[in-house]
Amino acid sequence: MNIGKRTCRQAASIVLLFAMLSFMTGCSSSVKYPSVTETSTMTYNPGQVVWRDLITPDPKRASEFYRKAFGWTVEKTGTEELPYWIFRNNGKKVAGMFEMTGAKPDAGGEWISYVSVPNVETAAKKTSAAGGTVVKGPSEMEGRGMAALLADPQRAVFAVIRSADGDPQANKEAAVNEWLWSELWANDPAGAGDFYKNLLAAEIEQKEVDSITYRVVNKDNRRCSGIIQSPAIDARSYWVQYIKVSDIDAALKKAEDAGAKVLIKPNEKIRKGSIAVLMDPTGAPFAIQLWPYQ
Repeated sequence: MNIGKRTCRQAASIVLLFAMLSFMTGCSSSVKYPSVTETSTMTYNPGQVVWRDLITPDPKRASEFYRKAFGWTVEKTGTEELPYWIFRNNGKKVAGMFEMTGAKPDAGGEWISYVSVPNVETAAKKTSAAGGTVVKGPSEMEGRGMAALLADPQRAVFAVIRSADGDPQANKEAAVNEWLWSELWANDPAGAGDFYKNLLAAEIEQKEVDSITYRVVNKDNRRCSGIIQSPAIDARSYWVQYIKVSDIDAALKKAEDAGAKVLIKPNEKIRKGSIAVLMDPTGAPFAIQLWPYQ
């Protein structure tokens, strides 16, 4: 299951820089960002991944890819100086997109997940104290809430947020072509587990999956995300986002036809052939998974 260096490394050295320039530059502007919920809930589920943003050097190409591969529509918002795009699946907001300002076309993109926390400043301080990096923030994202862009001690990039309108309903079943799961590919899974356990005041549940140790971040009896040994060669740790599909082979072909590069093909030895790992045409890795699978 080893993957070549370009899998996650393509974005490794530049995404921290451009994430800082693109992602958080807008936080101090007049740009209004969409709420992480369709309707205000004013309830919170700490530890839950509540939103995802794509940071990409080519928003136009990315928009076309996700439209063709998953049927997502995209709308441009923000300002001319600081544009922001919203992806929708059947009218529902599913993700956003920032442009890597000034990046080369082959710079490589990355999906950034937002994790709900009770206090963003506390999360930033905990990350710094544990040897991670506060890339930018905490800052107020108008319309969305307080957020900070962080990197854990193994350089996996993620964001934390205290949503202005509350979090989406926890453990609600994902629709086809929506987000199913978030998984950290860690160079040191045990160390990563310790970090997120402390950061989120969570439990780390261990089980065997396909003869490997799989760690689940469990917060208040909610399974929030997973941690595995990274199969990527010579790359930093990396958060991989999973999209739910109803037919793995058909979804894979559609993604390939739209311009995706296949990094891991479905394999019966890996979760019974239910997943594939891809890289979109702008260099952002992600995964698709048949769900439920037997």
